[in-house]
Amino acid sequence: MINGCAAPAHHAFAPIRPGRGNTAIGLLNAATTANSFGVGVMGSLLPPKLIEGHTIRTVATTATRTEGANNVLSQRNSVNGYRLHSIKITILQGHETDMLTISNGVIKNNTLQSAVGTTPPSPYG
Repeated sequence: MINGCAAPAHHAFAPIRPGRGNTAIGLLNAATTANSFGVGVMGSLLPPKLIEGHTIRTVATTATRTEGANNVLSQRNSVNGYRLHSIKITILQGHETDMLTISNGVIKNNTLQSAVGTTPPSPYG
């Protein structure tokens, strides 16, 4: 559920756009399989991004992710339970519009805790 809304059946849960103060609760638990996916906060190819003050829990893959975006600031988020990445700022590849270079990504003052009973988080998380 996200802010009281049920997720589509084909997703672990629906992404929230970058911004401030949303709550995202995924479906990650000890029974979640390795091929389950879910992202808490997602943004691609948009103007400068602020990802701030979100509460993100039990996501199957990545808590926050931006693709192909410069000038990303991720701060004061609380993440408890993720399987692969806590906060990820990455290039955009494999789409009609590739953005293979990004700059000015800042991750600061976030609280991160890993998932229990699932594949351990990546050391690059």
